[in-house]
Amino acid sequence: MDEIKLILPQIKAPTGEAFEITPTDEPGVFKTYSGSDLNFGHGTTTYIAYVYSNDGRRMFYSDSRTNFTLTIPEPGEYKVHICAEKDYIAHNGKYILGFSGIKPKKTDAVPEWSDDMAGTISAAWRPTKETKVVFPESMRKLSAEEKAKLETPVEYQYGSADSTEEDFKKGLVSYKTVAGTRVREIHIDAVTPGKKTVVAGLCDMHINYVNEEDENDAEIQYTNKTRYWGYGNSLTQRALYGMAFADIYDQCVIAGDILDYMSMGATRMVIDGIVKPYPNVLMTPGGHDITKNMETGFKDALPVEERRAHLQSFWPHDLFYASKVVNDSVLCVAIDNGSGKYLDCQVEKLKADVELARKNGYTLLMFQHEPIATDIEKYESTSCLDTNCSDPVKQNFNFRASNNIGGADRVETEATKQIFEIIRSSADVIKGVFSGHRHYNFYYEITADDGSLIPQYVMRASAYEEYGNIAKIVVE
Repeated sequence: MDEIKLILPQIKAPTGEAFEITPTDEPGVFKTYSGSDLNFGHGTTTYIAYVYSNDGRRMFYSDSRTNFTLTIPEPGEYKVHICAEKDYIAHNGKYILGFSGIKPKKTDAVPEWSDDMAGTISAAWRPTKETKVVFPESMRKLSAEEKAKLETPVEYQYGSADSTEEDFKKGLVSYKTVAGTRVREIHIDAVTPGKKTVVAGLCDMHINYVNEEDENDAEIQYTNKTRYWGYGNSLTQRALYGMAFADIYDQCVIAGDILDYMSMGATRMVIDGIVKPYPNVLMTPGGHDITKNMETGFKDALPVEERRAHLQSFWPHDLFYASKVVNDSVLCVAIDNGSGKYLDCQVEKLKADVELARKNGYTLLMFQHEPIATDIEKYESTSCLDTNCSDPVKQNFNFRASNNIGGADRVETEATKQIFEIIRSSADVIKGVFSGHRHYNFYYEITADDGSLIPQYVMRASAYEEYGNIAKIVVE
């Protein structure tokens, strides 16, 4: 490697100590100070270093994930910047932004940046043409031996084959399979033991596609110019691979944000890629499914009733509430809370399903898009289970906060209050609540009226894995 020249910042702490950068024996690799005792005038914290590449299209950084190692793969002259690794409160009460607030921002020229979580952030460019999508064959038709082989774990993201049953019950086991699909395996004790039923949960596919039917829709055309993530079907293939894999199991449920926004192109893709080949699928809408405006700064011109009517025109069942008994053992409920609330039309239906589950000994699993609030204090700061989550905003989440459905300080609709109370009073049959929305895997619980705990599982976005991502929910 040719010479690397670093231009160091002219900054010292009030007491004289300085942030140290030390070259190693490996070309382009530098160790940076890893202590948490530096004070540059605002209070002690941990600092990191970062530089921009010569073309401005990459940022190289050191932090705790890189073991405070800064790797610069190209020769040249680099100006070194330092900042706090995380946001913190200064001694004078001032809020100081850390690295998350300094990372490169979206611009017209660079609509997205991707972080490899290993020291490099790279500019991601909008595709110049749409991605060709292949509709994979369902794996349901394969022999039992072929299915078992494709399901075999080849790499564990967390947990292992030797994980405890308690870990499986909390969804603390995730692996990549021979098929390439990523699986989070969750075990649930059946209300009536004796039958094994497996349900596949998916969410947040964000199918983003515009076709010729959208040409005269001004809202869709404007969104198509401003919304870059998933542009031109670039995420759709992942969803379809996930669906083909999920069809191995007894039932598949998708928990919202199937469309990235309500274009006809995405609608046709959902019909042809999901609804027609998998007619037994259960689906709940999310906030993305019901809007035409995404990252435009404008509200939808079309009334919500008309947008809901469009979804209902191709939805495989009632948009707001659907339930299905699977294997005469598990009762799957798909309920719409994608607008941040429950609806009047859902209350009596959920009551009836709870009673049906009690009468017949069914295990009831609820699927919805948005998570609901917990009353348990320890979940005020809940870490996501995924080790490859690079977004500090999503690494931790407060599931006790009042802005979650059912939060103590929220002003709720009467229907929302009633649904929340039905859940809390039905721990004898409701054995799991599954949602998406946060895009990463989380586990937490709420306290039922009888003092028992109802598990809640937030599922990872299907859009994040090349060959699909599912929650494999084993009820036995």
